[in-house]
Amino acid sequence: MLLIQNKRVNWHTWQIGIPGATAKDKENRRIPFNPKGRIAAILKRRAALGPDAFVFGSANGARQPTIQTAWETLKLIANGIEPRRR
Repeated sequence: MLLIQNKRVNWHTWQIGIPGATAKDKENRRIPFNPKGRIAAILKRRAALGPDAFVFGSANGARQPTIQTAWETLKLIANGIEPRRR
């Protein structure tokens, strides 16, 4: 989850590609998402940060080093709250 970058979001098929190199079991996978759902809104907002930005990263698109920080950020964004930098 922490390594998903904007370049992995396919807006034509509404899927997020997870390369095997970043997955625990080393298998490539595709995660579908609802183009009208909450995650699509998050993905659209984050797309403005560029293709190499991390979907669940910091405000400027940098990678979040810990799951707790990323999870807290994800919960805030999902509820329409802009996370503050510490």
